[in-house]
Amino acid sequence: MDDLSTTLSRSKNSRDRGLGIFAIVATDASNLDAGLADPDPHVRRMAAMGARATPSANIDKKLLTALANEKDDATRLVLAGALASGDAGSLVPTLTLVDRAEAGGPDAPFAALSLAARTRLEDESLRDKVSGFLSSRDPITRAHVARGLGIGPAVDASGMLADAYRYEVDGKVRRAIILALAAREVDANSPSRMWALAAASKLDPDALVRLIARRAIAGLPPSPAPVVHECAWLRVIAPNDATMPKDLPGSYVGADGVAVPFAFDEDGFALVLSVPPGEGRLVLAPRVP
Repeated sequence: MDDLSTTLSRSKNSRDRGLGIFAIVATDASNLDAGLADPDPHVRRMAAMGARATPSANIDKKLLTALANEKDDATRLVLAGALASGDAGSLVPTLTLVDRAEAGGPDAPFAALSLAARTRLEDESLRDKVSGFLSSRDPITRAHVARGLGIGPAVDASGMLADAYRYEVDGKVRRAIILALAAREVDANSPSRMWALAAASKLDPDALVRLIARRAIAGLPPSPAPVVHECAWLRVIAPNDATMPKDLPGSYVGADGVAVPFAFDEDGFALVLSVPPGEGRLVLAPRVP
């Protein structure tokens, strides 16, 4: 299999080369640089998708650095998946994050997450943006903004999260909010944080949310997520005699609520790596309200 991957990665055919690069990067991330430097956007996209197999801060940095210079729209969407870590190095300009979050594409939730993670809420214009995304009609966006607030520097983020929890009806969003509150150390003793955790520990219908809240009240971290290496093998088929859209984007929302942007190849196949066990949801050509 290694020999086959190497042979494919040297092919003049971009589809074969992309498949080979995907396999090589997925098994050895040190080959990511060569894949991202390929002249064909399909190959660069496959390299970025393969990098999901071994996520790390260094890989996220490489993907976001490549994002700054990428011209192909579908490849930009895939590269933007690295924003899930919050872009601690601020490699993507703040105004770009605002534009991408408001554009409503598959990368919009991650752009909103990173914006929330870097915003100091004394900046009123950005605070209003983050608040708007936290009350979005799209539950995926709300959950990702909550995650960003959980790791961000804003001293009053707990107040925003507690207010959001009070009225949240979506179970996965509530889980994201409580996880974010559990991660808050800057304002660990704020009354709003303690109120939300106490309410969730007793009243939330989700047993996992109640457990996370109880552990946070006791000063314990959330139970660690299992290390998984599962793969979602996806295929989309055009109805009747219709033609598949070129570079059809998609979003795979895993059991943890994280929405991974990707693109199908010309044959309608996609492999989404390192997804958590449990039920996932596929969204084709996602658009955020």
